[in-house]
Amino acid sequence: MIGNQGTSLPPAAPANQTPLPGQTPDWTQLATDRIVLEFTSLSGPFGPSADTESSFPLDWSNARPIADGQGNVATALSMSFQHMLRSLTLTARIGTSAPASDVAEIAGIVASITPEPIPTSGEYRGWRVIGPLGSLPVGTVEHYSSNVPNGYGFFLVRGSKTVFSFIDRAYRSMAAMKPCRIEYEAMSRTFVCNETSERWSRVGKQLSGPGTFGLSFHPVFVKDGLVLVGGSTNGSSRNINDESAEFVDPISPSVAAGALTKGEILARYSRLTTTAPTIRAAAKLVPADVARSRDVGRAYVPLEMRTVWIIAFAGDVRVPGFTDHLGSWTVFVADPESGAVISGSCCGGGDWPPGFDQLPDLARN
Repeated sequence: MIGNQGTSLPPAAPANQTPLPGQTPDWTQLATDRIVLEFTSLSGPFGPSADTESSFPLDWSNARPIADGQGNVATALSMSFQHMLRSLTLTARIGTSAPASDVAEIAGIVASITPEPIPTSGEYRGWRVIGPLGSLPVGTVEHYSSNVPNGYGFFLVRGSKTVFSFIDRAYRSMAAMKPCRIEYEAMSRTFVCNETSERWSRVGKQLSGPGTFGLSFHPVFVKDGLVLVGGSTNGSSRNINDESAEFVDPISPSVAAGALTKGEILARYSRLTTTAPTIRAAAKLVPADVARSRDVGRAYVPLEMRTVWIIAFAGDVRVPGFTDHLGSWTVFVADPESGAVISGSCCGGGDWPPGFDQLPDLARN
């Protein structure tokens, strides 16, 4: 805050009461000759749209009255704007006898508020600056290491309409799974987890099964011609990005090589499960409607599936990097042909997923 007579504020509570944490000043007690201009960040980054970024200088004539005009406050005006996808607000509270000359200065003060220039590299207000968009031709796929110790890096992908930033680990959103390092394979134009042979397109879409496990990603923002990658991470839910809308050489849909055997599906998921050591493992090929009705391990089964693999492991569940014991079993749901991950869960009661042993099994091997 700034004020025409310093930055002192009215108390947040009467003298005989202790203010609550975060309690705002009692603006009705503002000195009658005071003006206070308040600058507020209303939310964290990555909420609003890039299309609503504000231009500078700000115009105080866009301010509108708010409900704080009471007591010694003759007028309260507020104006919202946005910078780097953060919603920001300027609020002026004007005492009943504030000098007109001081009131007149508010517009100039507001117009003087200007963000510092974005550097061409490094960090800027929680974003990592990659560099000019023009330096990344369409089709570019580059890997960047994390700036944070023990953090994950990311792949930056330049499409014709969108710039994507995918975390370089798959299966990182659930406690049941170990994160798997992904690599970009230029020949096939796909991302791959070598431990499971699972693949994703350049827009982060899972290429096998129902496509319910897209790659996790950072937000990407282009401002003043510079590409910025945000520090937050969004989950790996169903991906609706269209590769043909971004690239002139989209890859062909993948074709499953053939149904996996029970031994193959168990071997694959033994490399993913966070149970350690594994003291029991089992897999069943189950009608999807039966799997949904039994709700084994609370693992999600898509409505469009006819059959699914249900894979269970017993053992101590610990998230990589942590020592806390979370439970004693994990459950995975997988595509019946490709073995692609559909969902996973863990950590309910008991030492084995309830209801698993009662599931029918359509697998012959």
